[in-house]
Amino acid sequence: MVRRRQHDEEAGSSSGGSRKRTRASRVKAEETPNQEVLERGKLFFFYRPKVGVDEVASEADIQRTYIEMAPEGEHHMIRLLLMPRKHLPHPRSGTTGRSDVCWAFVDRLASTQEQLNAMLQEQTYQTKTLGQRTVHACRCVGEADYTLELTPGNGHVHLYYVLREPTEPGEVQDDLNIEREGAFVLQIKNPERSAPEATSRSERYPEGFRGLDEHHHAQYSEKLREEFHSKVKNHQDLKFVAGRELPKMLDVLHTELLLIAANKPTSRQSWPSPPLSLKESIKKYKRPLSKSSAGKSFFI
Repeated sequence: MVRRRQHDEEAGSSSGGSRKRTRASRVKAEETPNQEVLERGKLFFFYRPKVGVDEVASEADIQRTYIEMAPEGEHHMIRLLLMPRKHLPHPRSGTTGRSDVCWAFVDRLASTQEQLNAMLQEQTYQTKTLGQRTVHACRCVGEADYTLELTPGNGHVHLYYVLREPTEPGEVQDDLNIEREGAFVLQIKNPERSAPEATSRSERYPEGFRGLDEHHHAQYSEKLREEFHSKVKNHQDLKFVAGRELPKMLDVLHTELLLIAANKPTSRQSWPSPPLSLKESIKKYKRPLSKSSAGKSFFI
């Protein structure tokens, strides 16, 4: 059973509605006045099969799932985010219920596309008992345009993306919760605040969230560390922040963040527009889709 499909069936049965809902009926119309674009660029979605697995038949066959963020301009690094849950948060449906949350961290940074490409390629290593082992190259299953947008007043930062290739999600994209249009609220975790012992209903932590150990904490500059300082005297530093400095924080290795599923605002004037044509994009980023991206679902 496909996880995404099963979730929709449960949601439909609990609300008495039909599974075959239109996109417009599943999202809440939100006003997004005067949002400030902090960054725009390209997203690429990847998975890496486990060692010894040639054909991915289930999520158990996936070793890692990654999101590449390639910002426009020369002032930011190219980031590779690792998704420990191996998929994006389940898209928000309607106005009730708790938003799905996933955590991620900046696993790699590169100043050029060529450097990042090398990190995604096939790798080999030697073991004493099994000899040479091969780690498969990462497989690209989606390309999108994105923007990071700041909402004045509350300081929330949304990541909006529009899938460009494939133009419509297939079963593989559905299984990884990659939509044609997606929206998340991003929050950066304070590395100095310890993770909770257990997930609490009162806290917005994803299931199993623990964070990176102290030996792998992000090393922020003094200016960026000030973002975590509470403006209330004698209060503890903040656990999570967003705001205008969020893109700079994403340029720091091991930055930890939450991705919180958000309603897609139907009132937005426009979703992110493609900065490059598909042909130019493939030439620049060298990101042909994996053949498996059009194949059968991982989770049948």
